[in-house]
Amino acid sequence: MRIFFLLLFFCLFSSLSFAARPLSESAKFSLITCSPGTEVYSLFGHSALHLSDPDQGIELVYNYGTFDFNTPNFTLKFIRGKLEYALSRAHFGPFMQTYVYENRGAYEQEILLSAEKKQALFDALEARFNSPDRYYMYDFFYDNCATQIRDLGQLLYAEEFILPQADSSRSFRSYLADYTAPSPWLDLGIKVILGRGADKCPSVSEQMFLPDYLAQHLTNSQTPVGPFLGEKKELLPWPAAHQPGIKDHYPLLLFSLLAAFCFALSIIRPQYAYVADRLLLAVVGLAGAFLCFMWWGTDHAATQWNLNILWLSPVYLPLLFGLQKVKTNKFFAALHAILLLSYALALLNWLIAWQAYPLPLLPIFTYLSYRLYVYKWA
Repeated sequence: MRIFFLLLFFCLFSSLSFAARPLSESAKFSLITCSPGTEVYSLFGHSALHLSDPDQGIELVYNYGTFDFNTPNFTLKFIRGKLEYALSRAHFGPFMQTYVYENRGAYEQEILLSAEKKQALFDALEARFNSPDRYYMYDFFYDNCATQIRDLGQLLYAEEFILPQADSSRSFRSYLADYTAPSPWLDLGIKVILGRGADKCPSVSEQMFLPDYLAQHLTNSQTPVGPFLGEKKELLPWPAAHQPGIKDHYPLLLFSLLAAFCFALSIIRPQYAYVADRLLLAVVGLAGAFLCFMWWGTDHAATQWNLNILWLSPVYLPLLFGLQKVKTNKFFAALHAILLLSYALALLNWLIAWQAYPLPLLPIFTYLSYRLYVYKWA
């Protein structure tokens, strides 16, 4: 299995010995749209450009979604949002074989260009591939494999490129939920980790950060000579759509049961509730520390200004050592007061939905609010 992946990686991402040359009349570019995968990095699908020129023997895929695994400090850079992505060039066959192996769907649509614009696009792609500009700093919402292709399409026609009218009342977070719904725990994690920026309602152009919407909006876009994209041609069968079920509500059910258990324990066995509270607050405090790291310790714009930190607070970590002293100790009383204020702000945000909070965690929020009251005034 390891040999298979090494060979596949070599075929896909090694530098191809290929020089730009005039395209023949049979050349055509198409947009490839790939279905979401099961891994986090593939959860939202993928977009790439396919150049086919039978007369010249060219079958290439230009892909803006690749990175170098040999980058020094790869893991740390990936986590901190400092990893450079790149435009790669691959043979069409091996590229498609990865999607066959992952059991993912794919279709392509011809980009309806004149011979001059095909050559201009080819020259631009080759020039960028062979220059340091092939590298760019990835941004999940604003600069990824799909937005790079969107910008290429618009540059071909500049101000003459007309985008379609579309719904602009949904937030980035809402669009992501369509893709994370089949994985409820991952869905919860993404909702927790994303900050205020995810609640912005993207424009039609910004919606094309998702490959599906890139294809949809470019299909409905117009140029001075007509539509930008042609009809869909299936390359690999598209998987069936996710069907909602009880599994989608597992996080809410689990946290509701956990909160109910803790409530019951605090009434029936208060002495044991203290132990349970410390365990719960340790988890919540560590989650808050992680959110702080994602906000201030990384370059991920999507994880900044995260109001979940108002109640998933790192302040719980020092408070663990003085839960039963908030009535008598000034330091722990001050920590308690900070938490009360942040909880009040969190509740206000939950009511006005300035940043959407994940519903499955509402039972835990309610229980912790109750325990903050108990340790100070009960």
